[in-house]
Amino acid sequence: MIVLSGVSKVFASRHGAITAVDNINIHVDKGQIYGIIGYSGAGKRSIVVAGQDIAKAKGEQLRQARLKVSMVFQHFNLLWSRTVAENIAFPLQIAGVNKRQIQPRVNELIKLVGLEGRENAWPSQLSGGQKQRVGIARALANNPDVLLCDEATSALDPQTTDAILDLLLDINRQLNLTIVLITHEMHVVRKICQRVAVMENGRVVEEGPVLDIFTHPQQPITQTFVRQIAGQSTPSEPFNPLWVQGISGSILKLIFPGGEARQPVIADVIQHFNVALNILHGNITQTVDGAFGELAGNLLQNRLVYSVVTGLVNVFRSIPFIILIVLLIPFTKTLVGTILGTNAALPALIVGAAPFYARLVEIALREVDKGVIEATRSMGAKTHTLIFRVLLPESSPALVSGMTVTLIALVSYSAMAGVIGAGGLGNLAYLEGFQRNHNDVTLVATATILAIFMMLALASLTALSLHANAAEKLIVGASNVPHAEILEQAKPILAKEGIDLEIKTFQDYILPNTALAEHEIDANYFQHQPYLDSVLQDHKGDKNYDFVSAGAIHVEPIGIYSKKYKSLKDLPQNGKIILRDSVAEEGRILAIFQREGVIALKPGVKPVNARISDIASNPKNLQFKADIEAALLPQMYANNEGDAVVINANYALDAGLNPIKDPIAVESTEGNPYANIITVHRADVKKHDIVELVKVLHSKQIQDWINEKYHGAVVPVNQ
Repeated sequence: MIVLSGVSKVFASRHGAITAVDNINIHVDKGQIYGIIGYSGAGKRSIVVAGQDIAKAKGEQLRQARLKVSMVFQHFNLLWSRTVAENIAFPLQIAGVNKRQIQPRVNELIKLVGLEGRENAWPSQLSGGQKQRVGIARALANNPDVLLCDEATSALDPQTTDAILDLLLDINRQLNLTIVLITHEMHVVRKICQRVAVMENGRVVEEGPVLDIFTHPQQPITQTFVRQIAGQSTPSEPFNPLWVQGISGSILKLIFPGGEARQPVIADVIQHFNVALNILHGNITQTVDGAFGELAGNLLQNRLVYSVVTGLVNVFRSIPFIILIVLLIPFTKTLVGTILGTNAALPALIVGAAPFYARLVEIALREVDKGVIEATRSMGAKTHTLIFRVLLPESSPALVSGMTVTLIALVSYSAMAGVIGAGGLGNLAYLEGFQRNHNDVTLVATATILAIFMMLALASLTALSLHANAAEKLIVGASNVPHAEILEQAKPILAKEGIDLEIKTFQDYILPNTALAEHEIDANYFQHQPYLDSVLQDHKGDKNYDFVSAGAIHVEPIGIYSKKYKSLKDLPQNGKIILRDSVAEEGRILAIFQREGVIALKPGVKPVNARISDIASNPKNLQFKADIEAALLPQMYANNEGDAVVINANYALDAGLNPIKDPIAVESTEGNPYANIITVHRADVKKHDIVELVKVLHSKQIQDWINEKYHGAVVPVNQ
């Protein structure tokens, strides 16, 4: 049902690369309850994300795949603007299920999870266990093939945890549903899982049937988990030698698997073997079924109260903008009133109302739980669905309150402007239009007011769209060093611009472009233009590879390393030069050898286009071996292979080498055409988040950091 083969995941951090998942191999059969256990940071969840078997899916195909893989979240992620029944119906609505089919399915699921009578309750009126039951019912709505439970019980008390586990076990038996439990609680694994994988430092250190793992734990971390569930007081000391001082005879450890724990094993041993036994230490763990509890509500249980309170809070937060409007009206009158007359207050109203309402919209959207957005995305929802069925309903009390207050402010201050003599649209329409029968004045004033309202509405929709798209992170693929490190510095700056940057690291030069072509990432940052040109040539005619550079960021001078010789001129006759398997890099490398007078290229051949076959003069008969993967070159240098090894600066830095001091020859950065670029799809090159990314990477703050961090091994550029 689920197969993970050689799955790895590496995250970049300012302290270096972090391998979250390292060469994972797992097989989960259909209908099985499979546990993945490990301490926080062991890489448990990354396995599930990497193992969806939808890595190549995109667009509508990806959304359809998500319908078959549902998720139960640690913190429930329910929509607070929907009742229990409406939350359960939500994924069915996203999937486009006929309305007549939704209600029977919702009723069926409510009965399945034991929430009869709570259909019309709001999430704020539910206990933690009841909320998780709603989350489980919602996850089952579209009849998924796989149910992923991400720490689904860690936010619950022990009794409620047992009740939820019993429910999952019952669902598994009734529906033959494959369930993958991600947890750090061995009790969860013991209670309902059939197989378990134990993770430590990103690796599966032990895997097998739960009973085998409990009776014969092999790894220290597994033994720790088992001892904790067995109730031993000191996991690091499973057996105290002081217990047996002065005792003669053999010391044995007896294990009672399964039903044998209920048999008189000790009595049988004494009777059949005629031996005297003394029990030094022992424990049998029993399953405890706990009662289901309920939590009291609070002031915000009531939807009306919630709306009123939210509106009042936003009004008080916006007092500075109200003051701004009041102050601007007399100021405008004094400044331009003698010229513009009754229109003098119009700039004050527009300038005052726009930031006033924008502030309310910002606050309303900020109050929408990000977990709800994540849950909606996991159901396969499109952006417009996220806007109109999640963001708008969840923030509607605050948005409506904000619009109402804004309109009142516009009308009120327009009338006030008339009273003080500065005028305003309302005053203009009344005095110059209605009272004097100037219909054109009335129409113009009314149209202007409507235009202002439309501007506010458009601003609201724009903010909603930006907020929804912000939930879709800007994902950039990068090499560990220095690219991911540089992006980490840019991340907080981009966050201030409303861009949530996610960095996906790669260990080679092939996968970043593949991931970009398959829309797994939005951009990549690892290659230079000549290399990109060679990739595009290899994929000529493939619309998925319509890539362009959004901007050049830095140059990494490539170096030639040797443990045997001090310079290129010292290389021996028939010396072996090891370089990476990239035709696009050959000219770059040969240019260094030509600069040092070791070889000469054919006349008329530009170094950037040169190939090994373009060497015209090679007095030392150097042998260029260009068939090695770039990531392996530092190790070959460390092993003292060949006479010289050509290593890219990013791999040199990753291996702890100094790309400026350690090589016997380094290329010049002057006029270097090999600047590393941000690569994107041609259609995305002018997107706001891409433009901002390049802008931040070109900023003085980032460039100063690069210079200070890498001391010339990485040179920032502005191209």
